[in-house]
Amino acid sequence: MSQADSFYTLVTGASSGIGRAIAVRLSQSRKIILHGRNKTKLEETRRLCHGEGHVIWTCDLAQVENLQADFESFVVQSGCRIESFVHCAGMVYLTAIKTIDLPSYRRILDTNSTSAILLLGSLMKRRIAGASMKSVVFVSSIAATQATRGKSLYGASKGILNSFVRASAVELAPNVRINSVCPAAVHTEMADDVFHDPEAVAAMNRRHPLGTGKPDDVAGVVAFLLSEDARWITGSQVMVDGGASCDLTFK
Repeated sequence: MSQADSFYTLVTGASSGIGRAIAVRLSQSRKIILHGRNKTKLEETRRLCHGEGHVIWTCDLAQVENLQADFESFVVQSGCRIESFVHCAGMVYLTAIKTIDLPSYRRILDTNSTSAILLLGSLMKRRIAGASMKSVVFVSSIAATQATRGKSLYGASKGILNSFVRASAVELAPNVRINSVCPAAVHTEMADDVFHDPEAVAAMNRRHPLGTGKPDDVAGVVAFLLSEDARWITGSQVMVDGGASCDLTFK
């Protein structure tokens, strides 16, 4: 089957962690466009994927000035017909509010939220994918609604995603559904240092009634939201957080 005969799902941030888990899970029944900055890691993800025909797109999403042109050129040259989009690419770092400057502000918001919005804008163009698009999922975070010291910029970037999902769900209906998932503490490569600290793990387990999560926990929910089983769900923020957002127990 040629690329022109297949529909694809674009997964940003597919080189590791939650994004890789999502790509591998979706590859059981879909062709995937694997996005990331590191081609070697993307090749590793492709080897983990089920089936064949998955393609790679390398791009730094923080470079938003040329993002839409680069992406649209890739789509035209590859011949991929895209029917769904998962934005999982993201970055997080701790910063005190008094140390925030324009470069740090721009990089985290451009990577986490601006790029997602711009890519969806391109996908809605009929010559790119507008005629075939069906479903979108943005990977947000519990940090969009639950405060954590040092994560003001990160939380703001994820809050933008949730707000955009609600507004765009109305505009894109009934042809395209869009939702977000909001994970809490998930054990990924990026979080290895924290998860190797017994005290930190104990504190996180106390904070999460079901304990901390794994990338596959998020991937399963994303797969559901993209599927026809979720045909009546749009504009929603799905908490995938082991109960962390509802536990107010004092311990």
